[in-house]
Amino acid sequence: MKKLFLIAAAMFIAFPLFGQKMTKEEKKAAAQAAHDAAVEAIHAKSFVIVPTSYQTVDGNVESLNSNEIFLSSEGDKLYSQGMIGGTAAANVGEATSYEVKEGKKGDVKISLKVLGRFWKGSYTIKMSKDSNECDIMYNRPNQPTLRLTGNIVPLAKADIFRRSNPM
Repeated sequence: MKKLFLIAAAMFIAFPLFGQKMTKEEKKAAAQAAHDAAVEAIHAKSFVIVPTSYQTVDGNVESLNSNEIFLSSEGDKLYSQGMIGGTAAANVGEATSYEVKEGKKGDVKISLKVLGRFWKGSYTIKMSKDSNECDIMYNRPNQPTLRLTGNIVPLAKADIFRRSNPM
């Protein structure tokens, strides 16, 4: 009985130590590191955006949790898969325009136009100064603007599932 009591007491003492949470400074440093990596990837044209939520036509916000929906930039080629490209298929296109503006406070705005076989439109991507989270607006011809929120990560660190044979 004493052994059981000692084991239980040791567990009550040890388990809170294993579940240590990050301090505010550590969280801020991790967010800043993610932001810096995203800015570097944006300038290298080697990044992936995986949306975490989108706004429906009637204004409701729905969450997404699939690594099959993404927009990636690989040099002058752009790849999209899922709703972020306007269709469910995997699309490939060329960036006909690619402009990056950095604000004085560290926020970043990307404006790009894409033209592909089944994919046409313009993207406006805004990333705040202290994280890699961004807001995406996709303007498609003759269709409502698609609004999404997601994270920008370097292509090498992205966890995405790319279908074969993009169109």
